[in-house]
Amino acid sequence: MSNAKQTSLRLPNDVLSRLGLPATEVDVVITGYVQRLDTPNGTVWLKIAESKKPAAIRRFLRAAIDLLSVPALARTPDSKGADTLLKQAGRADLLRKSGFNTPETIYVTRELYIATHAGIPLSKLAANAKRSDDLKQRKLLEKIVLQATGELSRLHEMGLAHGRPKLRDIGWMKGGNGSADDGTNFLYDLEEHPWDVMPVADAQARDIVLWLIDLCSHSATKDVAVEACSRMRASMTHETAVALCQIITRMKLVAPGARLLSVAGIGGPELRGGIAAYDLMKTQMKRIRTV
Repeated sequence: MSNAKQTSLRLPNDVLSRLGLPATEVDVVITGYVQRLDTPNGTVWLKIAESKKPAAIRRFLRAAIDLLSVPALARTPDSKGADTLLKQAGRADLLRKSGFNTPETIYVTRELYIATHAGIPLSKLAANAKRSDDLKQRKLLEKIVLQATGELSRLHEMGLAHGRPKLRDIGWMKGGNGSADDGTNFLYDLEEHPWDVMPVADAQARDIVLWLIDLCSHSATKDVAVEACSRMRASMTHETAVALCQIITRMKLVAPGARLLSVAGIGGPELRGGIAAYDLMKTQMKRIRTV
């Protein structure tokens, strides 16, 4: 039996009509915080404002990061606040106007965000590739991941940042022939706003670290992390390189303890991914180290 939270919200008639549902106000029950809804007019995603507190281990890690005193690792404003969904929808609309693929907002309030379908999360593609152990499927995933890496780099080149790029926060929609070149990457879950507390270069360095840690945390994508790191390194600005080298220097302080925890079986894939990403960044940034 699932213990996931259930929330009942009423949708206005005009929203129901747009979705192709009977134009009479009804309650929609959402299990958890994000839910897919297939309607006569297509698939949409519903998301409610998340209010749960982070687990104890996450609170501990946040406190540990605060002690490192690196601008790019500064804690971002609370992404679970009352205006989170409004900000997320606003950022998605802004990025779409700038030429990026993001979900189109159908309806948004402080309590509920409804957006168009944005493909399959890359995290699900990675899980499928791991289960099937099919070489063709893994090669397709690697191409899609490198496409997504290119989108993050393009975002950075425009002086912007994602905030929390992870495989679960980028989707891929299959095109007509099913190849990676024919598909489309979508950026979503744009909840974090690190530029509110740090320069853009630091926010971009933070993007790179989070992206590489997540790639290294999944067995199906850890091999492509090397190429992803190389491509992002080639396109980053000098200021971003400085911020990234500061992060690497601080990560060096906690690396020995992290390795011991990993050997002891504590920390799970994210800790192992962090260690692997640190080793990768340390190797690739040696040539342009600035600190």
